[in-house]
Amino acid sequence: MKPGKVFLDTGIYVALLNKRDRHQPQAVALFGGPKPVFRALASSLEGLEILSADLSLHDETLQMLDRMRGARLTYVDGSSLALMSRHEIRTAWSTDHDLSLTGAEVVPSA
Repeated sequence: MKPGKVFLDTGIYVALLNKRDRHQPQAVALFGGPKPVFRALASSLEGLEILSADLSLHDETLQMLDRMRGARLTYVDGSSLALMSRHEIRTAWSTDHDLSLTGAEVVPSA
């Protein structure tokens, strides 16, 4: 995977912790080691930036949901796609492959 901005979706972290999750082996490989608590994981990620939500994100989310109308996205999916678009993020660590709808790479792949 190329270095750069990455959108960290909570679903991949859930997969890391849940041995029954079908993405668990990929999540372990992605994070490379024992299962950390989320706070330790977050502080170990170099360059981590917490993206803020504001009223304009709500408008961008509604526009994204309109644009992707046939995909049956949730509001959270739409807001994630809007944030990724706003910040020009082209890679998502996620188990939600809807995050690839705008052309981003989702890791682990389906």
